Amino acid sequence: MIRTTFDWSETPPAIAVVETIAVATDTEILGVEPLLDHLDPDALNTLIADEQRADAGTVVVFAIAGHEVAVHADGRLVLVPLDADR
Repeated sequence: MIRTTFDWSETPPAIAVVETIAVATDTEILGVEPLLDHLDPDALNTLIADEQRADAGTVVVFAIAGHEVAVHADGRLVLVPLDADR
């Protein structure tokens, strides 16, 4: 499991997800599955990082690259391998 925190005003959520998956899977960023195959990166950025729309309680959860990803509006990003015991 990886838990990290980002400042969404500096790093868009979609970029943070790809960077974190690259670290978790020991893959180059360009080798990570395209996020667009799983969700709309612009919608993710708007839901999570748009200060006028985001609520601190907003969370987007989805699966990609063998991981469940939870992106929180408060800056937290949690990555859990899908085969991990919870």
